[in-house]
Amino acid sequence: MALREVLDLPVLRRASPIVVAGADRLDNAVRWLHVSEQVDVATFLSGGELLLTTGMLLGHDLDLQERFVTRLAEAGVAGVAVRLGGALHDVPSLMRERADQLGVPLVVLRHRIAFADVMEEVHRALVGEQATLLRRAADLRNEFNDLVLQERSVEEVIDRLVELVGGSVVVEDAARRPLHAAGNLGRELDPDFWRRHSRVGHADDPAPLTVSIVEEDGGCVWVPLQMRQEEPWGRLHLLRAGPPFDELDRMAVERAATAVVLSASSARTTVLGQPAADALFSDLIDHGRGGAERFRRRARSHGFSLDAATAVQALAMTRVAGARCAATSADETSPSRALEAAARSLPGDEERLTGWYGDTLVVLTADPASGDITFLDDLEGALGQRIGVGISDILPNGSAREAVLQALEASRVAVQPLAGSRLRRFGDLGLDGLLSSAGSDPALARFVEGELGPLLAWDASRVDGERATAERPLLPVLDALLRANGRVARAAAELGVDRRTLASRVRVLEELLDADLESYDCRLRLGVALRSLRMLETHDMPQGGQPPTT
Repeated sequence: MALREVLDLPVLRRASPIVVAGADRLDNAVRWLHVSEQVDVATFLSGGELLLTTGMLLGHDLDLQERFVTRLAEAGVAGVAVRLGGALHDVPSLMRERADQLGVPLVVLRHRIAFADVMEEVHRALVGEQATLLRRAADLRNEFNDLVLQERSVEEVIDRLVELVGGSVVVEDAARRPLHAAGNLGRELDPDFWRRHSRVGHADDPAPLTVSIVEEDGGCVWVPLQMRQEEPWGRLHLLRAGPPFDELDRMAVERAATAVVLSASSARTTVLGQPAADALFSDLIDHGRGGAERFRRRARSHGFSLDAATAVQALAMTRVAGARCAATSADETSPSRALEAAARSLPGDEERLTGWYGDTLVVLTADPASGDITFLDDLEGALGQRIGVGISDILPNGSAREAVLQALEASRVAVQPLAGSRLRRFGDLGLDGLLSSAGSDPALARFVEGELGPLLAWDASRVDGERATAERPLLPVLDALLRANGRVARAAAELGVDRRTLASRVRVLEELLDADLESYDCRLRLGVALRSLRMLETHDMPQGGQPPTT
């Protein structure tokens, strides 16, 4: 209950209260009421109390008055109410000044009232508020528990959180990469804004599911996401401009974070009502239920027979800005339908099973004939976005799941802007394949953050690009230096700066990363981290939008 609400109770209004100091702190939460005349009362307080006193023992001792206010501030009181008359006819100016300096609300009660009446009414109001809060907390717990039991996605969980408390919600991974956004930010989350917000003003991760508040960008409640005994794999942020966050906001964030963690752990992806072929692929990829023989039987029910096949091969098409509503879109001009039309026009007469896995279209063929895909240019021109195509190895019959997983992995590499070719075969992925397969592992995001975190934080605080030359973003410097195998002259030429300027930036870079960039081992480690960062920036989430399981 806020102090201003307590002062507005009828029993205190009868005392004609006047706030004489700390008027900007009337939103302080009052946890309890305490009545005392002891000058050392601060030693018996634990924070959040409204202290009622007459100040009879303070007298005219200025040092005692100053110590009294200072110790109350250190104890974290919500406010001090002094009833005039008897000992004090006015609050000493020193007490007012000290309370203002320390941010302690100091209230003068001008008319005599019985402290017992105040205690009764205030405590009744506080207990009633606590009971209401407990009921709301129970409702929140049940609300998010139901979402988990119904196997709802992370998007549905955070959408519900926005409905309950307003604002915007962002779920990010351990490398501060936004995975999901809801509310005002939605899908228009500005990358520069998020890099700055996430890295500036947020301390290291506290204990699991411990809610913290920062005042940046109008206010943010955030909480680390992790299973017990595991490293955090991400964070949930609630951003909102307007009224200060209250206890209900914190409870809602905590409950939602628990639901997000549980939803991620369940990794359920088959959606009721989705087309049968999509459900078949989801079942095959995520669970492998029943093994190869059960998949063959279910595939036959969709007109796809593997009985006479000697081998299988899979092809996956992923678009860089895919929407997971692909399988349910009825718009024949949508990107989803365009991909489906492309799949139907693939060369060859092989029998095929086609379905959606998230925002990736999967085609499984029997007895495949290898060949190049020639439709990409026209397809990308029509869609206005990059398409990545991945092709698996040709595998023995019975290896459908492995073939599909290979094609998915190759498509996730191909769709990245830095991937080069838009068509990648699994057998040729090399390091890209290793990093892509690790992209959903929280350990990779933690590795990137551990290696590049200080550099990314430096750049995030300089996103306006208006700083002095030596303080401009340093990630391009590291990138150029690594591609030049540590040769400063070559990197300087690529960046269009002189060697002396680049050398000064390299010194800042080495200090930030505590690294020796002349060392091959150091450059190799940072090169893998930088390549992993680029991959993480465009890596698809697992089906259903779930964060990586821990």
